[in-house]
Amino acid sequence: MKELTGRINLDGTEYEIIELLGKGKGSYTYLIKDDTGTKYVLKKIHHESGSFYNFGGNLQSDISSYESLLNVPECKMPKIIKANLQEEYIIKEFIDGKTIAELIVEENMKKEYLQQMIDMCQVLYKKGLTIDYFPTNYVVNNGILYYVDYSCFTFSKNNSFENTGIIYWSKTPEFLEFITT
Repeated sequence: MKELTGRINLDGTEYEIIELLGKGKGSYTYLIKDDTGTKYVLKKIHHESGSFYNFGGNLQSDISSYESLLNVPECKMPKIIKANLQEEYIIKEFIDGKTIAELIVEENMKKEYLQQMIDMCQVLYKKGLTIDYFPTNYVVNNGILYYVDYSCFTFSKNNSFENTGIIYWSKTPEFLEFITT
């Protein structure tokens, strides 16, 4: 799949592609807007070589994770607006703000964002869940931390924030290696 530009019709609704927000191992993520000017995020699966995803299950996994996380009000997330498994995309609410990764680079990371993450983890762990703690998966809007990825998994100490995530939430060597590659 090549990168999308211009306009796209999704289930009868026209959207303008504003910009590519990121490319992951299994999907492209775009900022889009409808004809009213309302902005959304489009996650569109790609089938490029090197992807480790089992296609056909990735979006369903996102939707299932989203549904599980709806039971954790401490985990603030953008709402799913539309999902189409056949066309392999999800449209979700756009949360305006900077990612934790951007805040770290700008040296604007605040202790309260880390505390929100720790508080969220306490509730997730009690429910037997863990999420993807990488700092690009979190956006701060009006001082509130939003998880914009949806991935969630069964909790284990090995995949807890304390063991896999916190090393990327400041200018550690691991974080600096990520931003320079």
